[in-house]
Amino acid sequence: MGASAGRQPAFGGRTPAARATFLTFLLRSYNCRDIPSREQLLARREQLLASLPPLGDVVRGSFFVRRLRCGKSDRCRCGRGLLHRAAYLSVTFKGGATEQISVPRRLESVARAWVRNYARWWQAIEQVSAVNRELLRRRLVEPDR
Repeated sequence: MGASAGRQPAFGGRTPAARATFLTFLLRSYNCRDIPSREQLLARREQLLASLPPLGDVVRGSFFVRRLRCGKSDRCRCGRGLLHRAAYLSVTFKGGATEQISVPRRLESVARAWVRNYARWWQAIEQVSAVNRELLRRRLVEPDR
């Protein structure tokens, strides 16, 4: 008996002919020139790691600027529509708690860069992970000794 009830068998069909057709389709869809070598994969991984900013220059969160009215709007310029500017770094933690840190103008470029660096690190982690999955899939790594 083939596959168990309710389960679709692997390789596209129940009969040997269906499996052969599916495997032929898979093999024809790959162009050998498109498959990177082990050296190319390792070079890509090193290139990704070398392009990263220092890990110490990273912060998780969102940087944003708000325009606000103060409590003295009858005596202040914000009462005439010239709102005050306030910059913040906002971070949401597990459980939903949010922290907002006021960022002075002189540190805004630092905060923006650190938030950008955080995103770059996570993008690189995803790309390195993809390279490492391919190395494992193709058995192109050696076990640690």
